[in-house]
Amino acid sequence: MSKGYAEFIYKIKESKEFNYSFVANDLMQQYDCYYKENKNKTSIYDSRFKKYLMPLRCKKLIKNTIIQNIKKKIKESDNKKIIDFSILDFGCGNGVLYQECLKEVNNKQFKKKINFRITCFDISIEAIKSYAKKLEKDNFVKINKKREEKTPYCVHEFHKNNCHINFVYGNVSNSIEELGKVLLGFDTVLVIYGVINHIPCRKNRQNLTKFFSDISRQCLLMTIAGSGSYKNEVKSYNTLRKNKVIYKMAVEDGDIYYPRIKNDQKLVENYYHIYSPKEMLQDLKVKLDNINNKKITTSIVNIKSNAELSTSYLKNKLDSFFIFCLNFLPYFIRNRFNRYFYLKIDKK
Repeated sequence: MSKGYAEFIYKIKESKEFNYSFVANDLMQQYDCYYKENKNKTSIYDSRFKKYLMPLRCKKLIKNTIIQNIKKKIKESDNKKIIDFSILDFGCGNGVLYQECLKEVNNKQFKKKINFRITCFDISIEAIKSYAKKLEKDNFVKINKKREEKTPYCVHEFHKNNCHINFVYGNVSNSIEELGKVLLGFDTVLVIYGVINHIPCRKNRQNLTKFFSDISRQCLLMTIAGSGSYKNEVKSYNTLRKNKVIYKMAVEDGDIYYPRIKNDQKLVENYYHIYSPKEMLQDLKVKLDNINNKKITTSIVNIKSNAELSTSYLKNKLDSFFIFCLNFLPYFIRNRFNRYFYLKIDKK
């Protein structure tokens, strides 16, 4: 555990103000702070992930999943010359998924013309602003939307050739019913970079996972932080809970907050829940109807942190090789190394 984090935990434990009610907007403010650009036009997120370099195995998985689903839709389209293919990027952040994967898929040639309709959802307006700037630099045409009083609502719409991108700005307090009015149905639903781990309360995560499955016509793909992530933080928060010290929303087993500290100053702290594949599958069995009619697969995506892999192509390659070797080991050993795993639900 880093010195900064150890001192941070100590301050929580010694504080007499740990048991206060949490305001939902705090979560949104933390992410606005995380993505807000400074004078040098970089954010805390950008400084953490210095390059747009997604773990190679994750990138390959996402691209192959989308391409397979497009080919499947083309096959089922009969005499249609133009195919609409819709994607939901839930928790889109500042556009890593588009830059790393969706852009390449969009430029790929298929047997028929494909109209890509991508909906990007996030609760951070700063993340959406940063993403929108990248699209404008990439020669997308922007269509402003009328500002609504209630979330979720469409903030911007961008067009370029056969690609249409809508930004939906949401709120932590949005109900499933409110989300359902805007997020109506998609060929592929992507919940990448551990977005589900940032959702407080197990019931909320269960309900959202069911919602994602319901609105996906072909496939739901999620990458989820597993038991190999933030091991020291998990131990610290488990100790706090045993001592009946509850910090903000870190109430359930696996709940933590991880801060970003620079020069002994806390810049931002994010809620996170650490899953095991077993817990995720248990949640699915509780919430998914007709589970036997869905093909569910899980596997490890990476064993190094995304921040490490985002700065080194060599580490990316080695990480993929180690995962290949892990596949020959028993499950309980694989699970110890599991930083990120993916969960894929294919509709039959």
